Amino acid sequence: MTPAALALLAVSGSVQIDSTCRVMVVSRRAGEIVREADTASVSCDTASHGRELRYDRRTGTVTAMRDLSTHEPLGRVWFAPDNPVHPGDRVRIAVRVGHVSLTREATALQPAGVSDRFFVRSDDGRVFVAPAAKGPTS
Repeated sequence: MTPAALALLAVSGSVQIDSTCRVMVVSRRAGEIVREADTASVSCDTASHGRELRYDRRTGTVTAMRDLSTHEPLGRVWFAPDNPVHPGDRVRIAVRVGHVSLTREATALQPAGVSDRFFVRSDDGRVFVAPAAKGPTS
């Protein structure tokens, strides 16, 4: 049951199930992350309900369990809102203390949404908590 269906159950006392399913619009290999943009909405009459995907609660990502081809039906799939920071992204950490500003490059070790703190690894191998993600900057 999706979080939206649970919310509807709590409010109305009955479950309303979303009738929208997803189909692949690009190919993905087994083990690759599948994003909502890689899929399109279709009627659930044409979609399968197999176990092609795995949702990782820790990272908030959906991973292909096997190779998926274009136009392959997936069934009902819930995608977490996309984070501006993903594991492996290069990020610039900027910290200001009084009149002093420090900037450092690092690699994200976990996903982070706007205003989430997250772990990063600096180029010298140190792991530390980065300040809240602010989103892309120019």
